[in-house]
This record gives sequence, C-alpha cells and structure tokens, in this order.
Amino acid sequence: MKKITTLIARDRHFTIIQNDEGFYLAIEDKYIDANGCLKQALNGFQMHASKDLNMCLQCTKDAVDIDYLRSTGLSKDEAFNAWLTAKQMVLQA
Repeated sequence: MKKITTLIARDRHFTIIQNDEGFYLAIEDKYIDANGCLKQALNGFQMHASKDLNMCLQCTKDAVDIDYLRSTGLSKDEAFNAWLTAKQMVLQA
C-alpha cells in the first residue's frame, strides 16, 4: 500500500491510500494508530473503495456531508434528502 494524499472534510481527516489491487481507500485517521496500522478491520464500503481516485474522494466528502446533516438532528432519510437537494442545486447552477 502507498499513501496518495490526505483529505480534510468538515474537520475530519482521512488518509488516502492505494492498495496492491489498485483500489483507492479513504481511511479516517481515528482508525489509524501511531504506527500507521489500522486499529480495527474496515470494509471497502467504509473506506469508499474505488479504482478511481476522484470517485473515492467525492464519495468520502459526500458521506461526511451526510454525517454532518445527521449530527444536526436529521434522520438518515432527511439527511440524505437534504444532501441530495443541495447536490442537485449545485449541478443546476
């Protein structure tokens, strides 16, 4: 595995790596110990695994935005709908 970059989204820090199979993975720093090893097992969905770097980065940012909306008290459905509405408005602009 090799480190590609670091992503900061809404004060959350992610290390972006590329594994031996060519997948880009976004691992939140809270899951990485001082030695650079995972503290717990994560699956591809949790790490926004993708063979496309831009897709990995965008999916990570989108997930952080939805998590933020949930932290404001919205349900999972309400947060997703609010995120989707905002995303559509940006695409139409």
